[in-house]
Order: sequence, then C-alpha cells, then structure tokens
Amino acid sequence: MVCIYKGNGKPRKGEDMTVGELINLLQDFDPETPVRLASQPNYPMEYNIRRVAETEDADDEGLGIAWIVEGRQLGYMSREAAENCWQ
Repeated sequence: MVCIYKGNGKPRKGEDMTVGELINLLQDFDPETPVRLASQPNYPMEYNIRRVAETEDADDEGLGIAWIVEGRQLGYMSREAAENCWQ
C-alpha cells in the first residue's frame, strides 16, 4: 500500500482538495476498485461511500461544494491501511 496524496489535515484558504485533483489521483485505478473512507486515526475505522452530493453552499470563491458522504461502517481498518493513511 502506498499513500498517493498527503495533505496536512488542516486546510487553509485555497488548500482544499478539488474535484479535479481527486479525479487526477484516481485516474490510474482500475474502475472496479472499491472505494473506502478512512476515519479516526486513533481508532481507525473504514466506511463505504453512501453517496456523492453537491450543494450550492459557496466557499470563499463562490464555488459549490462536493460532498463524499460516509456510508456504513465496515469495521476496523487493517494495520497496514491505517499506518499508510496517517503516517
């Protein structure tokens, strides 16, 4: 497992990941690859994705916001996944 993107976790203005950046990071994945949401670094859990939504809540630049919505909790993350997600 390899971390392909590492933000600082505390975005400041202009540091949010964009839809374009996310698409670029995922473009080399097999389209059948499952997607999981990692949560809680001190108690690492994995979730599936319930939906992707868009709201017109404007950010500082007047853009809408894309939301990746947490789905069902699938259990604990593997040690390898947790270490790579929060190293």
